[in-house]
Amino acid sequence: MNHRTLRRGGAALAALAAAALCLAGCAKRQTISHRLVSDDLRIRRMAFRELDLLGAESQERAVPDLVHLIASNNPSISDMAVDALARLGNRALPALVAALKHKDERIRAGAAEALGAMGPAASLATGALIESLADRNSFVRLRSAAALGAFGDKADDAIPDLQARLRDEDPYVRLETARALFRVDPAQPGYLAVLLAGVADPEMDVRYQAAEMLGEVGTASPEAVPALARALDDQNFFVGLTAAEALKAIGTAEALQALQDHKKK
Repeated sequence: MNHRTLRRGGAALAALAAAALCLAGCAKRQTISHRLVSDDLRIRRMAFRELDLLGAESQERAVPDLVHLIASNNPSISDMAVDALARLGNRALPALVAALKHKDERIRAGAAEALGAMGPAASLATGALIESLADRNSFVRLRSAAALGAFGDKADDAIPDLQARLRDEDPYVRLETARALFRVDPAQPGYLAVLLAGVADPEMDVRYQAAEMLGEVGTASPEAVPALARALDDQNFFVGLTAAEALKAIGTAEALQALQDHKKK
């Protein structure tokens, strides 16, 4: 290798180093909000990771961009935005409540999901989520029901509206509403009937989710044993497996006997 080649190599390395320094400097000079909406996926991901290290004022300034990113066509970016908003807690709460009225259904659903991820700490949003239970989009209704369920007994004002939503036209909304009602107040009537109907639904995923939810209800649903025993023979392996787990969770003598009987077949 001659001196000219070495000089060329050194110049190339210097240029690369300068470019790297420039990129780092440019990223540093940009606000977190600019970087969150950058066209460069790497810069966006770095910005998401950096959010937790920022002061309250900077985090609040980032909230509108995070809400906007919920509608990203990239599912990982959308998920990161929802997660980041949930972690910001009260700083993001007013914006998320407002976002429940956004014209974009993806943002409405993502806002409800972020509020649910905050848990009972976001229960001030109960009234807004009750309104969203009547959203024209089924996925927004589902996310709103799930969020209210995540608030537990802090969302007891939502019980009449959750009861009404048990009759939703969408089977997945009915299931999520049933689970929410159980989480808000296990003594409420109605949710178990929805879950039992779900175990016998023609659609496999509805049967699977209903069996899974009955497992969560557990000892509060001994009436579910006959339906779950029948589900052990479901044509879909995973529905049968989930029904078995639900019977174990119920744990009554009848439930355990149903499992034993099925093993003998």
